[in-house]
Amino acid sequence: MNKVLPKNNKLSHNFITMDLETVLINNIHTPYLLCWYDGNKSFSYFINSFKPKDILDMIKNAMIDINKKKYKNYKIYLHNFAKFDGYLLLKYLSEIGDCSPVIHKF
Repeated sequence: MNKVLPKNNKLSHNFITMDLETVLINNIHTPYLLCWYDGNKSFSYFINSFKPKDILDMIKNAMIDINKKKYKNYKIYLHNFAKFDGYLLLKYLSEIGDCSPVIHKF
């Protein structure tokens, strides 16, 4: 039996796209760049050293900027989050505080 979803006429443009880039150091993928785009402006967070504290600070700074009042109720789409980036990013997000991701499965 085919189920048809009702048409939704309320198209929302309130979303952010995000991606995390890594470099391979001693056979370990290490984050060095986090970028996101809100539909008007892009933001980039780059680190020069690969110390865990610096990676955590890079991610904290991005999260502080995303958690502004103007982004309330925005959805965040993370490229490759369900696989590769998700494992890396959640590791650091869990160190920052309470982390409750919603991961869409196909």
